[in-house]
Amino acid sequence: MSVQLDGANGDLIVGTAPGGPTVGRSFESFTALDAIFPTGVVGGPTAITRADSLLISFNDALNRDILFPGAMDVKYNGATLTVAVYWVAETAIIGDVVIDAGFKRLNATENIDTAAFAALLTTTVAAPGVNGDIVRTTFAFTQVQADGIVAGDPYQLLISRRGQVITDTMLGNWQLLRVTVSEP
Repeated sequence: MSVQLDGANGDLIVGTAPGGPTVGRSFESFTALDAIFPTGVVGGPTAITRADSLLISFNDALNRDILFPGAMDVKYNGATLTVAVYWVAETAIIGDVVIDAGFKRLNATENIDTAAFAALLTTTVAAPGVNGDIVRTTFAFTQVQADGIVAGDPYQLLISRRGQVITDTMLGNWQLLRVTVSEP
């Protein structure tokens, strides 16, 4: 698969699927350097390095969140947003991890003290069969599911591991590498 950026309009051209390449627009790419870590939380996510990569590590016993602040691209047209979460398991090669994602719009009409996340989307994903393999998990958000976000709006993106959920059976830490927001 090939990936290239069309400099004329900012479109991200991905792959060569039957019928030609698919076109989407990449808006944001977040790493641990962009994260807002919760304060005063025992057992919260922590920043670590692994093989020269900076990761965010979530333990397997707790429900824990991390926030990424962003601003929706001015070219966003209200289409579906794809949130892609790139992650690895610390040691697990079996079991499932439960991941949540959600948006909180923070535009000029919101009160920062009372603004809430729209309903979270949840997925359960199998651990990679090989330790260290990077897994890409995606969430598809309609504009309504993304808290009604529009072009230019600031927002927070929440990513969570639900370690206390019975269906989260992956032992060991879940390690977040990168999160991207794009239009398909």
